[in-house]
Amino acid sequence: MEYSKMLDGGHPLVMSFQVNETLSQAGIPVLAPGAGDAGVQISTTTSWANAVGVTLDTATYVTAQQTDGTSAEREVDVVISPGAIFKALMSGGATSGTALTQYPVTTASATGLVVTTSSIADWASPQWDEGVVWGYDGANAGQKRKVTSVSGTAATVTVAFDQDTVVGDNFLRAPYWFLDD
Repeated sequence: MEYSKMLDGGHPLVMSFQVNETLSQAGIPVLAPGAGDAGVQISTTTSWANAVGVTLDTATYVTAQQTDGTSAEREVDVVISPGAIFKALMSGGATSGTALTQYPVTTASATGLVVTTSSIADWASPQWDEGVVWGYDGANAGQKRKVTSVSGTAATVTVAFDQDTVVGDNFLRAPYWFLDD
């Protein structure tokens, strides 16, 4: 994640926190320390409960006294402003930088209300219902729509894409809609 700007146009509130583990990359959401933890720690992939904010720098966690005269306490600067806006890159896998999967349309929709793909894109999972689908290429490139229902190989939207979805056009998807909580 990367700090972008403030909702009110001002400057973010930044505080320094001791780390509980090595933070080798900036832009990591961190959590408040748990019982027995020395400092902030990297957020989990499924929850941001007890979140403090997002780091601006890195730190190496050490526990022993240092022989070079430096302190063992290592800190990171964290944006803690509730009005901060962050940019995040979506990943198609557990490895950072994995591209999102493109899903080619296999059955056209003359109404622009259905995106039907082959069985490699199982839409039936509840995670895709109420998510988002958007055109990657073709006549609907760049258009996004909220998914309002799903079946085995198709996603249905309520607001039609401007053009028909045609065989060979590629779509991308994410399991969330940006305005839902």
